[in-house]
Amino acid sequence: MSIDALIIDFETRSRVDLPRRGAHIYASDPSTDILCLAAYDLNTDQKWLWFPHNGELPSDLRERFKSCELVMAHNAGFDQLIWEYIGVNDYNFPTIPFNKWYCTSAQCRVNAIPAGLDNASWFLTGKRMKMGEGKKLIKLLSLPNQFGEFVEDWAALQRMGEYCLQDVVATVEVFRRTRPMTQQEHREWLVSEKINDRGVKVDVKLARACTKFMETERKELARQVEIITNGYVPDITNVFRAKDWVIDRLSFFNQHDIIDQYFTTTTNAKLDDNGDPIPRLVFDRSARQRFLADVDTGDISADDKLIEFVRLVEEGNKSSVAKFERMANLADDNDNRVRGAYMYAGASQTKRFSAKGVQVHNFPRDSFSPAMTDTVRATMLAGAVPDFEGGVSNALSKLLRPSIIPERGKTFIVCDWSAIEARVLPWLADSYDADKVLEVFDRDEDLYVATATSMGLSDRQIGKIAALALGYAGGVNALNAMARGYGMEFTEEQAKDIVTRWRAANNWAVKFWRQCELAARNAVNHPQQWFKAGRLSYFFAPNLIRGTLLCKLPDGSVIQYPHAKVEGVETPWGEINKLVTYAKAGLTAKQDALEWPRSTLYGGLAVENATQATAACVLRDSLTKAEDEGLNVVLHVHDEIILEESVELVDSKQSALQKIMETPPDWAAYLPLKAEPEVKARYGK
Repeated sequence: MSIDALIIDFETRSRVDLPRRGAHIYASDPSTDILCLAAYDLNTDQKWLWFPHNGELPSDLRERFKSCELVMAHNAGFDQLIWEYIGVNDYNFPTIPFNKWYCTSAQCRVNAIPAGLDNASWFLTGKRMKMGEGKKLIKLLSLPNQFGEFVEDWAALQRMGEYCLQDVVATVEVFRRTRPMTQQEHREWLVSEKINDRGVKVDVKLARACTKFMETERKELARQVEIITNGYVPDITNVFRAKDWVIDRLSFFNQHDIIDQYFTTTTNAKLDDNGDPIPRLVFDRSARQRFLADVDTGDISADDKLIEFVRLVEEGNKSSVAKFERMANLADDNDNRVRGAYMYAGASQTKRFSAKGVQVHNFPRDSFSPAMTDTVRATMLAGAVPDFEGGVSNALSKLLRPSIIPERGKTFIVCDWSAIEARVLPWLADSYDADKVLEVFDRDEDLYVATATSMGLSDRQIGKIAALALGYAGGVNALNAMARGYGMEFTEEQAKDIVTRWRAANNWAVKFWRQCELAARNAVNHPQQWFKAGRLSYFFAPNLIRGTLLCKLPDGSVIQYPHAKVEGVETPWGEINKLVTYAKAGLTAKQDALEWPRSTLYGGLAVENATQATAACVLRDSLTKAEDEGLNVVLHVHDEIILEESVELVDSKQSALQKIMETPPDWAAYLPLKAEPEVKARYGK
């Protein structure tokens, strides 16, 4: 495929800590400078390596920047900032129109391979293409030394140039071995970058107050932990000693069943000589939370000192304080806005957005109201201790969302889709019985009441838990995991009965799981033929990334499963099924691994991926339309879009956003969408 493009890479130096402060603050800081620029012409294979001491860019390179259709870089958002802040202003680089930028890291993500250049080249070629001494050169030349000065070493700078040029060559290799972004994907990436550049304002005073307050609280928690353990665990963050203390105490009281149930796992465990996993002890957040949840429901009993210790460790290791500190550090000193929050197609298997930096996708949903936030904020800034209920960490977590604020004279319009996945799933199945579920939404009835009724039950909460847990072939474990989140627990018999009832009432879903599983397997077994499943189609491209399974979504875009093949996979009940397996980008291969770790595409997972991917298509369509209509999108979190608009324009902007979000795209006819806008003085739920 011929593309008129240049691929570039910068090496830079700065006094700004890039990971701590973010790319926008880094690029705009006066101390940041370019060490070298490497470029590669995809049309002619010509290479350039430019250093600032060479003077202006070579004339032929300058002309190519003006004439080429695209300028590509790995993590292009960074290179674009360096180009605009430093290249144009300090070295007379030509201006590059925004829509000419293209990101090869995003191209990796839409191909469902690792996004980092080193891992991407390893995934594709089986070898690492980055120069091994790159990190040493960066430490020597890109960061100030212990005296706060930059090292001027011509020989090292020459090696840095070679490293930069090798990165460009590696990027070219990755680009040519993967599917380029389509025009639609490129347009969506550009919209995402505009939102990243726009940023969102943070209440920095509140964020810093919360950080200071939590540090004080952590010291008190650490003191209590040290007292309980007689000094064996000196700090709540020492989870290794904490694990040893918990295991020893449970062993002393002969409660090995609790150790086995909560603090033992075979996930990522080493194998014995027979190939069986060797159980290992854990004391991570998941283990602590499962233990405390069952203590609270009375399902298990343990001594009070142990329970209090686990609660203290869990309280002190909550991530809220780190998030507040991260927000304050990433906020621009000039306008307190945090930029660069989103990664297009960050969840590569579904092409959903992921968050970076502030990680807004991981904020707890529960939050204080703006009025309550203002009250707590005033108390904290005055140096007093607010009267928190339920623990300091829990209360501070409720301030995370409200720490995001609009500019003075503006307000937030927060609009989210109601039950978007519950609507997309039956729509994708495209069957008569599935359409009956869609009719519930058309009539604006309560889905969870309707679900319970269809199961012969009258409990709305059970209907809700079943609808949320079982749509992707989940069973008893998935049901109980969801139930615990809503404060409920079922016996084994009750859970089995609920699963049986739900599947009988929603046989269309069971058939859809099987259709997707069969279509995927048939596609791999019969390359270059399309196999339909509901509104989806599967296709196997044998020459793309050592054989890639494509799932075509209703909007015409695809999600991908690279290195796909059909293998015999053992089921939990001991049978061997022929299923599609694939190399999963989200897993991490060991340094000496012969092949990237693999996952199995069973029917429920295929349906889950396609449903989430289609919901993401709806989101990206709405973001693009909002951008085209001049709506000021500053955030989007899963199924909601947040505008920052002038107070006097609220009514018109709110109506415009709701219309966009409730009008199905042309490719999604008859998909019932409902969006509910709210006006908020601070972000929150």
